[in-house]
Amino acid sequence: MQNDRRIRGILSQTRVVRYFFEHCASSDDNANDVGAKAVVSASEDALLDRTLSQLGLVKGDVVSAQPHTPVIQALSMLEQFHVSSLPLVDGEQRLVGNLSVGDIKYLARDRALLSGTCIDLVQAVRFTQGVEEGRDRAAVFSVRPEATLRYALSKLVATGAHRVWITRPRENAPMESAMQRAGQVVEERGVPAAGSGRRASVSSVSANTVAIAPPHYAGAFDDAVCGVVSLTDVMRLLTENAPAPAANPEYNYASMD
Repeated sequence: MQNDRRIRGILSQTRVVRYFFEHCASSDDNANDVGAKAVVSASEDALLDRTLSQLGLVKGDVVSAQPHTPVIQALSMLEQFHVSSLPLVDGEQRLVGNLSVGDIKYLARDRALLSGTCIDLVQAVRFTQGVEEGRDRAAVFSVRPEATLRYALSKLVATGAHRVWITRPRENAPMESAMQRAGQVVEERGVPAAGSGRRASVSSVSANTVAIAPPHYAGAFDDAVCGVVSLTDVMRLLTENAPAPAANPEYNYASMD
């Protein structure tokens, strides 16, 4: 917004993080085609090369829900804990999905989903995005605690996600097929697993969707959730470790009130 109080654009976290990565954090010298790469301060460069564990982003416990948690309860948890997303985990804290505030808008299209479970809603959202909107976007992405902030940042930018979950291998994890476990989660809801050759409703309360394979990404089903890296975390870390720019004396900051 300029002095005439006209809105010229919207500056979102996604745009700021993407700009920083493309102009400062990317290790690819050809990543920025519109101009010379910006100079990165020594503190920023050191920050990007620190691991997620070193940055304190690996927590002992993470606010989460289970696939069969009622949607109403999950929405209450989002408000109660002031978070924008919940990882969906099984009884052993293995990551099987993700429910975010962005999924709430789909409840307006099918009110019956309010009476369903988190896995019902996630499956319905994926169906709508993939079939009706032509978006085949993954529901969940993960990184390991030993990954650097630079790597996590590149994954956020590449996937367009607002967060990536931090996962680590479970101790004494059995050698079991991740897809088999994923299929069991869906089968428990009365929905055929991928490859069964049968069609059915994704949700017991919605008849407008069909069963689709659960999300599967490298390591996700074998690891336990231990933290998260969100756009807000990236912005906070950059703000805390980068010197604040000098204020522009010609700009009327009072117009922002």
